[in-house]
Amino acid sequence: MTLTLTGLTADSALVRDPSAKPHRRLGSTAAILTSAAADAGILQWPPTAVIAIATVLVAIVAGACARCVGAFGEGASRG
Repeated sequence: MTLTLTGLTADSALVRDPSAKPHRRLGSTAAILTSAAADAGILQWPPTAVIAIATVLVAIVAGACARCVGAFGEGASRG
């Protein structure tokens, strides 16, 4: 977060760098703040509910990874 905000300051209009892309840094800052707000809300939930949601999310990601591996074929060599 500190590096993101430092980079945002370095890319500010005061520097007048034509290659500056503050939108990416602002997006990162917004994502971090949104995540912190969501985490603060989740802390109010019972631990069983948090573990259940985490289990569902892990299952979804594992399923997506399995589909990706299946799309490339089992044991396919790369290179």
